[in-house]
Amino acid sequence: MSGRSALMIAVAGNGIVARLSWAWYGWNMGGVHLAAGHTARFSARWFMAGFAAPGLVRWIRGWPAEAALLQAFVAAHMVHYASVIAVLAFDPAHLLHHPITAGVAIVGGFLLGLGVGLRAKPRAAELYG
Repeated sequence: MSGRSALMIAVAGNGIVARLSWAWYGWNMGGVHLAAGHTARFSARWFMAGFAAPGLVRWIRGWPAEAALLQAFVAAHMVHYASVIAVLAFDPAHLLHHPITAGVAIVGGFLLGLGVGLRAKPRAAELYG
């Protein structure tokens, strides 16, 4: 599997997870909250696969490189952030009642995901090393 196909599978798969959550639970506050949780879990699986890649490549021929899997995690996590935006559209009260906590969680999580994506590519890491 190439890096491009891992990205496409991550984005399409997480989009399907979000749509199935909305179809099953409805396009309401409960449905978008559950979709956000499900998409977070789906992207976490890509994160775990990326960190397990150096060990798994010994046993599974054709296993993608860890950089491709970590970039797929970042792509899947961007779909998760889109579902978080849907949660905030349905429930802006949480953001209004706890602006600092919500802001730190959203901005911190986004920057952490972006940092993982930038550092996953060996050549891009040379720019920051």
